[in-house]
Amino acid sequence: MHGQPLTREEAPNLYALLDRIGTGVGAPRTDAVALGGMVNAAFGTYGWRRRRLVMIGYPLWLILTPQERIALLAHEMAHSSNNDARHGLFVGSALHSLRELRADELGARVAGGPAMVSMLDALTTRLPSAETFLEPSAVVVGASDLWDKLRASVAAVPDEELERRRQAAREEKARVDGTHPPTYLRMERARLLPYVEGEVGAAEVEKVEPELEQAACRVAGTIRDAARSALYH
Repeated sequence: MHGQPLTREEAPNLYALLDRIGTGVGAPRTDAVALGGMVNAAFGTYGWRRRRLVMIGYPLWLILTPQERIALLAHEMAHSSNNDARHGLFVGSALHSLRELRADELGARVAGGPAMVSMLDALTTRLPSAETFLEPSAVVVGASDLWDKLRASVAAVPDEELERRRQAAREEKARVDGTHPPTYLRMERARLLPYVEGEVGAAEVEKVEPELEQAACRVAGTIRDAARSALYH
């Protein structure tokens, strides 16, 4: 398992949130969670018992709103309801587009259609800024308070640039990987779904934050060490 593991004893509210989301999308119970340094999220299995793992990339988690985080987790966990041991939202897999749209719909039912649309928009607008910030040179400059500076860097992108990225994504038919439909088409479909409020609310996500702090600090340390190594060796 990569990343910082979090047990049910260490993060009861996080697991309660995942259990709630899993019930909503028809997914089996989550066996393990790990917090990592990628701008990504993933569902997968590991070990001969095929234990179910949710991997949360903290940089992506950090730049999403609480309701968008529910949409992200719900999309990922929706794949486990179909016994689909894939390797991440942005990593290539053999899934068909129809299966991705099914996961979006299940996620929208749990998080609400507007949250699913907003989360998908973040992949086009906010995610590139997070990836740029996490390049080795930027990480070393912002090493002392990495997460605060990451959040501030993403928040500082002007609205005009966000709109330019949206338009470019539409023109290029940008997608998260070759198995997903273009993101803007997924957003258009999600806007038509009848799920306005969603089944899980932001208050349940806010309880999780204190449980992630220590693991997030360790993840930041790993990112800083890797960045220094890349620059100075």
